[in-house]
Amino acid sequence: MTTDTLPKTMTVEEFLALPDDGVDRELIYGEVRARGMTVRNETHSEVMASMSFWLISWSRSRPDYRILSGEAGFILDPVDRLVVGVDVAVNIRKADHPAHSTDSTLVSGSPHVAIEILSPSDSQKEIHGKVRLYLDHAVAAVWIVDPEDRSVRVYRRNESVQFFTGDQMLTCEPELPEFSVRVNDLFC
Repeated sequence: MTTDTLPKTMTVEEFLALPDDGVDRELIYGEVRARGMTVRNETHSEVMASMSFWLISWSRSRPDYRILSGEAGFILDPVDRLVVGVDVAVNIRKADHPAHSTDSTLVSGSPHVAIEILSPSDSQKEIHGKVRLYLDHAVAAVWIVDPEDRSVRVYRRNESVQFFTGDQMLTCEPELPEFSVRVNDLFC
């Protein structure tokens, strides 16, 4: 099924029934957005692996935190029909939340922290829209990682953007207690 033959709008259930054909798709307010087959360049993949390494190392002593990567799928809001892929996400296990099911391909709900790694094809408008979408749907913090500038911007709802670069220590209090890594260490 090509993007041209898809209905104009879909429910989450209809979106989940689409074939797994390697096409990178998201559902934004019921509209399917496709970007072709998901292929990450070497830099993007290295930064994603590095980011995951530092977060997994930090989370080892914090069993309530889960680190997901590789365009982890989230149903941000089934009513608004929002399904997105996140490069790296930090989730918190909740006592009232059911255990992760291996049957499901998507996580229901918003990640605690969403991390997007810029690619050369990303536009400012697209990234700004994604940050706003995440913050409007209960993501506590959004990181935009720029491999070209070797920098990280941290966005939170109703707060000024924090900018980290070079030898500065990237932190994310209170969302990720005691997490810190030198920004240059994120880039290979």
